[in-house]
Amino acid sequence: MFEDFFLAIIDRLEPLGTLIVYFSNGHGGNHSFLVNVIQHACERFPHIFIATEWLHTNMLDLATYRQGNTGGMVHGGELETRDILHLFRDQVNMDHLNRKVEFNSTSNDSMDWIAGGSLVTNPLWTDDSFSGIYGDGTLGTATKGLIWLEQAAKQIKI
Repeated sequence: MFEDFFLAIIDRLEPLGTLIVYFSNGHGGNHSFLVNVIQHACERFPHIFIATEWLHTNMLDLATYRQGNTGGMVHGGELETRDILHLFRDQVNMDHLNRKVEFNSTSNDSMDWIAGGSLVTNPLWTDDSFSGIYGDGTLGTATKGLIWLEQAAKQIKI
């Protein structure tokens, strides 16, 4: 369904003469799906430059602005909360921000803004987190979100 949606967008843009389609992904869980979209779309429309990236992949720049430890920037954690507070501050209920950094992980499988280790898993969210939050959203601020997004934008090169 996710992939079909983005392929449909490209299908609509192609007849309009679109030459570049660039999906900037801000959520790690979507990355593999967007890669599939790009592969299918590039085969279908070889005359269009179609690309994606995971917005927060420049670890050195972004690590400078990080406050929490490993596990603090997963799902509703420091990273996503900063971005959303900067972009949509009036839509964030600050009373719902919480800290959930103790979850199942090993040296071969850990979650953060980029998954770490030699294994890739996708545990059921309800196994560890009643709310679905993994990370520390309490560390996010709108100001840090602005800084973080500016740094991420610098790494986008087409």
